[in-house]
Amino acid sequence: MAEVIHDLRSLLEHERELLLDGNLEAVGQLGAAKEQCLEALGGCEDRAPLRHLADQLERNQRLLESAQAGVRAARARLALVEHVRRELNIYKADGRRAIRRSIGQLETKL
Repeated sequence: MAEVIHDLRSLLEHERELLLDGNLEAVGQLGAAKEQCLEALGGCEDRAPLRHLADQLERNQRLLESAQAGVRAARARLALVEHVRRELNIYKADGRRAIRRSIGQLETKL
C-alpha cells in the first residue's frame, strides 16, 4: 500500500508541475495512471496517509479549475477579436452607425 501511496503522490506532484506549466495535454495523459492508483487505494483501511493525498488532489483540482477558467477567458477574447476583425461598428460624421464588414466594405445603418 505504501508503494501505491508513493506512486500517487509522485503522480500528483507531476500533475501539479504540468498544470503550473500550462501543459494541459500532458495532464490529460496522467488520468489512467491516477485512476489505477486510486482504485488500488480503495480498500485501504488506514485513512491517515490518505489525508495528504486528499490535500494534493484538492490543490490540483483548484489549479485545473483555474486553468479551465483561463482557457474559457482566452476563447472569449479570441471570439471578440474575431468579431471585431469581421465586423467593426463605426460612426460616420453625421452620427449614423456604419458597420465595416471587411476591408473596403461599409454598410450604413439608420
